[in-house]
Amino acid sequence: MKYKASDPDLETLVNRIKKGNLRLQPDFQRGEVWTLQRKKKLVDTLLRGWQIPPIHVIEVEYSNISEVLDGQQRLVAIRDFFNNKIKVDGSIEPYDEVVSKYDGLTFDELPGHIRSRLEQMSLRVFTIFEYAPEETAELFYRLNQPVTLTSAEQRNAFYGTAREQIKLLVNIIDNDEEIKKVIGFSNSRMAYDDIISKFCYAKQKRSLKIKITSNDIAKIYRDKLGFDDETIHGAKIVVQKFVDILQRVNRKLRLNKATVFSWLCFISRYKDRMNYIDEDKLAFFLQSFEDYRKYVKNTDERSTISLFDLEFNDNITEMLILIFNQKCSMGSTDASSIIIRDVILWFFYYKMFRAEIELDNEFFYKIKELEKLLYSKENTNTVLDDFIKNSNWGEI
Repeated sequence: MKYKASDPDLETLVNRIKKGNLRLQPDFQRGEVWTLQRKKKLVDTLLRGWQIPPIHVIEVEYSNISEVLDGQQRLVAIRDFFNNKIKVDGSIEPYDEVVSKYDGLTFDELPGHIRSRLEQMSLRVFTIFEYAPEETAELFYRLNQPVTLTSAEQRNAFYGTAREQIKLLVNIIDNDEEIKKVIGFSNSRMAYDDIISKFCYAKQKRSLKIKITSNDIAKIYRDKLGFDDETIHGAKIVVQKFVDILQRVNRKLRLNKATVFSWLCFISRYKDRMNYIDEDKLAFFLQSFEDYRKYVKNTDERSTISLFDLEFNDNITEMLILIFNQKCSMGSTDASSIIIRDVILWFFYYKMFRAEIELDNEFFYKIKELEKLLYSKENTNTVLDDFIKNSNWGEI
């Protein structure tokens, strides 16, 4: 199989499609059909003068016809735009003042100099010739292997302040191989980036009550200012303390993204309420709590439990752990799940260290009242929901 590269302008490609010597529907093209919004994004790309990926075509032997191997939907969008079937969407982010002026216009309604620039814009085309049938099929497969990017991987394409801010925080964890072993998962698919960007978002909003969406975080990544300095400074302290705490843990934990997020939120609030962080105490608490979670899931022996004696280990505490585990997997990013996990962590901290806690403290007084409710009511889930609602829980 051989290649030759060329850079025809868009007007030439559209004319070839009209004449039928550039075929858009060969037998091997059975892929997705782009939505109108996706086509509008390609039009927006052209208007900004950005490059689009190259097209691969196959040269049909003994003819002047080429068939599209890869790039069919791009060419369809370009053809439809040139044929006035697609209007410019001037609201596509990132906002562009020039493009916004042409909002709602078809190709023929654009100023003459804009039409000329678009017509003369070149597109790299790779033409394949002297090929075996299995070679083109294999190339098509390799060009179209379905790889779905995670939200964090998509945000990583926004080169700006927020990206660099999050990278600095992620490196505190990612550069420590031993800590990654304790956590139990790596930064594969930018998992740490996802957790820390969400933590920074919640910290900047000072609330766990707001559902954290990928679009909301992406807006901050698009913003030239990124996260505010106070948020990043506070997050850096928390992430470093999280690492310091994990360095005191003597075994590998089975954490996931949801539990790491909850521990970061817990440490953040702990720092703000206690004005200091006792790493040894929190390491003992974190390891004990995670051990108990494993015990409740029947994945560890009873002998590993260091936190809960017979008096402490009862139906209520086990039910709370079951709820915590459930909220770490099902709907783990919902605001309600995040808040319930936070309440449960603080409840267990209170149970463990109540002898050292000033019970006239309003925060811990709330948890004391929660304890009374949990042991006097039958439905644990209802008690938690009512407590969260009545206590207005959710600050960070």
